[in-house]
Amino acid sequence: MVTAIDLRQPESVTSDVTEVSSYLQYLPAIYRDNIFLGQFLYIIENIIKPIEGVIDNIACYFDPYLTPEEFLPWLAGWVGLTQDESWPLEQRREMIRRAAELYRWRSTRRGLSEHLRIYAGVAPIIEDNVAPNTLAVTLVVDDPTVVDEATVRAIIEAHRPAHASYRLEIGRAM
Repeated sequence: MVTAIDLRQPESVTSDVTEVSSYLQYLPAIYRDNIFLGQFLYIIENIIKPIEGVIDNIACYFDPYLTPEEFLPWLAGWVGLTQDESWPLEQRREMIRRAAELYRWRSTRRGLSEHLRIYAGVAPIIEDNVAPNTLAVTLVVDDPTVVDEATVRAIIEAHRPAHASYRLEIGRAM
């Protein structure tokens, strides 16, 4: 805390703060002993340090398994996903990691199967042409109440071929 400042002679500043910036080492020798400048740069250094920490670790922000949870929606936006916040954290991270691959397989059996596997944790049973242009999708899970049928239907709608309809069955594993 600065208690007195003489604007004509900055070297005469008295202060209770003894900490000075490490940035002084980068200045010409004539400025390194200036306490006022050291304390002023200390303020700036403490503002910049968290930003430097982010920049030093920027690669972690692009990895869905390393990025902080609050950055997941931002990262999902980069790959064109709208995240369902009701999904568990690990499923959301896996979905972001696999987004580009899932887009490549969109409207295919493989894409549908992978997306449902990520969501439900089990591979679905998909049968083609159980009736003309109709898919039968069966999910056999330990606890059917954990799987949201509306979410499963939304996933199927996003991945089924445009001309095909579907039947969905969610059952309990024996």
